[in-house]
Amino acid sequence: MAGGGRREGAGRPKGVQNRATRVHKATIEQLARGHTATALNALVSVARDVNAGAARVSAATALLDRGYGKPRQAIEHTGPDGGAIETKGDSRGLALAILSILREAKVDA
Repeated sequence: MAGGGRREGAGRPKGVQNRATRVHKATIEQLARGHTATALNALVSVARDVNAGAARVSAATALLDRGYGKPRQAIEHTGPDGGAIETKGDSRGLALAILSILREAKVDA
């Protein structure tokens, strides 16, 4: 007799997208990539025209981000004067120090 509750190995594995998400994401990427030339042309024209609206740049950037993903940002973590980050005390202090550094770098944590 089968009982309810959690069973080992049941369900979709962690980190795996469901079928609908994979299909829709692929479709959106294909559609956005179809407008790459238009988006790049808008960026170029805005770069050349100082009177162009910022909305065109935002739209072009959004299309490129959706088609190719947002560019990664490199963040260098250093302590005072470029040295190592010094930690003292418990792990809570370390966590607060890291959050402080991330806030200075304006990174969402």
